[in-house]
Amino acid sequence: MRSVASSDADRLTAFLRVVAVPVVLIGEAVSSAEPKRGSTVLLIAGLLAVHAVVVVGVVRRDSRPAAFDVVLPALDTAFAVGLGLASGGAFSLLFLVFLFAPATTAFQQRPRLTVAVTVLSVSAYLGQALAYASESSQEGAVGLAFVRTLYLAWIGAVLVSLSVLLARRERRLADALATRTRLVQQTLDAEARAAARLAADLHDGVLQSLLAVRYTVLDAAEGVPSLAASAVTLGDVVAQIRGVIGDLHPSVLEHLGLAAALSALVRRAGKRAPAIRFALDADPAASERRPHDLVLYRCASELVANTISHAQASEVRVRLRREPDSDELLVADDGVGFDPAILEQRLREGHIGLLAVRERIEGVGGILTITPTPGGGSTVRVRVTTREAELRHSP
Repeated sequence: MRSVASSDADRLTAFLRVVAVPVVLIGEAVSSAEPKRGSTVLLIAGLLAVHAVVVVGVVRRDSRPAAFDVVLPALDTAFAVGLGLASGGAFSLLFLVFLFAPATTAFQQRPRLTVAVTVLSVSAYLGQALAYASESSQEGAVGLAFVRTLYLAWIGAVLVSLSVLLARRERRLADALATRTRLVQQTLDAEARAAARLAADLHDGVLQSLLAVRYTVLDAAEGVPSLAASAVTLGDVVAQIRGVIGDLHPSVLEHLGLAAALSALVRRAGKRAPAIRFALDADPAASERRPHDLVLYRCASELVANTISHAQASEVRVRLRREPDSDELLVADDGVGFDPAILEQRLREGHIGLLAVRERIEGVGGILTITPTPGGGSTVRVRVTTREAELRHSP
């Protein structure tokens, strides 16, 4: 069965179904004077409550069945018919429940589906009201049925208009986000090209010169302690520059994948800060290349560097989880902790590392969260949805 991503609209309308149950019961208690009818309404309301709870349980997950778009309006309409017939047909004060299915569909930003559901609901009300009127001896039942049908049709038209407006707004937001994502990607590509050129210049120029000087010093260092110490220092500088080159242009990422690149990153961090214990838990599936791998690598590099510089941590954990539809990167430490609320203050002070990470992730449609770690420290979690998943989940 095909699935789509559960949206805020799904969760909102699921909650409204739960709220509808006590509203129906209160309406029946106020309007009905026939205990027999009240017991039938109570039974249908109980079934509606079970239906609502099941829907809430389903839409709380990340994805839901695509068939819900058709099945739920049909079930909502069936419950409305049952409640209408059980509570007085054309004369029932619960006739407004026939608006529930169009209202919930309107929030899905699907104008055509909202039109179809509105027609279904209004027709269902008219059918059950006329069926009641033909069997009822109450005067004015037919006229009341047509008047209320017009009333429901008018409100249905309002809901269709609302759905159209919501859909247009969503398209504008989607276009704006797509433009922003494209600009961010272009910026990241330009940054990657500039970093690659700089890495090449450092490797072919500064690094080769330092290596030549180091070899010269090593040749002349026999029996000269000061020169031997200088050779060691030059060796440390060469190692640092190689680390910088690796960060600027992670060739391991290009050839072996994100998991191997993160492993190399953690090894370099361990050499840079030997007092900190680094642990990496990377999904082996991360050897397969994905479009956002470079973004995740840059974020991991910045987060690890921030931890070394500011967290005063003794242990740092880096974890990568790769799912069919998303990637999740986690960097946790046991340091002094970090309050996400002071990000803007950190920017004013010139600390732009975390803000740069947030901009990178949000620019590609991802989510960054910062939470305190029990016992001290902080946990930064980055989650990015793959482009293939976005296309599969789109209506």
